[in-house]
Amino acid sequence: MMSSLPPAGARVNPSYAPFMAKLVSPNGGPALAAKAGAHNYRIMGLELTCPPGLYTLNVVQLGTGIETVITDVPYSITLDRLYIHGDRVAGGKRGITLNSRSTNITNSYISDIKSTWQDAQAICGWNGPGPFQIINNYLEASGENVMFGGALTSIPNMVPSFITMKRNHLFKPLSWKSDDPSYTGTAWIVKNSLELKNASHVIFDSNVIENCWPMAQSGWALMFKPRTQSGAMPWAVVENVTVSNNIFRNVYAGASISGRDGSYGGAAENITIRNNLFEQMPGSFLAMGNSWVNVLVDHNTVFQGEFVIIFDVAPGTGLSYRNNISPRGVGGIFGSGQAEGNRGLDYYAPGSIVRRNVIAGASAGIYPGYNYFPASIYDVDFVDAFAGNYQLASTSPYISLGTDGKGLGVDFATLQLATANVVQ
Repeated sequence: MMSSLPPAGARVNPSYAPFMAKLVSPNGGPALAAKAGAHNYRIMGLELTCPPGLYTLNVVQLGTGIETVITDVPYSITLDRLYIHGDRVAGGKRGITLNSRSTNITNSYISDIKSTWQDAQAICGWNGPGPFQIINNYLEASGENVMFGGALTSIPNMVPSFITMKRNHLFKPLSWKSDDPSYTGTAWIVKNSLELKNASHVIFDSNVIENCWPMAQSGWALMFKPRTQSGAMPWAVVENVTVSNNIFRNVYAGASISGRDGSYGGAAENITIRNNLFEQMPGSFLAMGNSWVNVLVDHNTVFQGEFVIIFDVAPGTGLSYRNNISPRGVGGIFGSGQAEGNRGLDYYAPGSIVRRNVIAGASAGIYPGYNYFPASIYDVDFVDAFAGNYQLASTSPYISLGTDGKGLGVDFATLQLATANVVQ
């Protein structure tokens, strides 16, 4: 009954389930699976799930992951206005397995993807080339809300590429968190929000990411780490990634970027993090290690409790950190085994550009010139930070000090427009 569902371009939610035809797996297998080479399907207005009390591995399976040539993966498929969910009590490993090409996932609601013994993802792909459009969805999962890579590809030299994720709400319910008053008593395995282990040409823009905490891992909102599967796929990369115009709220930590998979190779390079807001974040903003290449961090407003940047393992090249606002936290920009400020930067990020940033509470004498060190982050003069308005007031001393002549930190008006109605 499509006439009873939201119009094209609008997201469904569970309240629309009575108006949807239902596909229910009888045995824990996929409710919907695409055979090798399946193509030119548009699937709309369905509820897809498993029987009550039954744990499912894949609610929707687009490609098995064992296809050995690109022509065998499903392609030209659109999933639109679907309600996809695991069982409320038993959970499930994966909402959509995305081992396909030319696939769109739009206006859908994926929930109760959670596990006490496996990584669980609302969307995960590793053996499909893309392009992928993931637009205007609610994505709820315990392990990683969205992940690309993380498994051995069956197609040689496969890198999921040209991935666009816009206007999605990535969410983990606090009822899964053991120290929250709403906790319901099941220890679902929580890891990160967006994880890229093998991906190229990724745009992550205009999303809202809420709730991630240390449990099975450290609770990063973003984890960018090439994984070669112990050297079996040395072509693994995380490259040409842009993270822009997003709100990160109540996540433990910001972005962890590792340039290599230990001695096995891989590469993380050409990563941009621009015009984002990170709030209610007790951990560090950035962790950078193991020979990353070309990372641009520009015009972000960050409220972190630990380090602004913590460097470790091996130096990288090509860091540009500019026009950001943050407190110092516990140690500002810090290099493990070195020190805060210039000493850590010189060792772990030689030749870096660190300019026109507010690092509130830090000592000017140990940092590069042309940065700013008010006593408190609130001294930058936001319009109303305690009401969640992080636009700089017209009276702010930092209103036009950016390297581009703009105010430091996030362009809050642009951010509000980009994320309007993402949380529904």
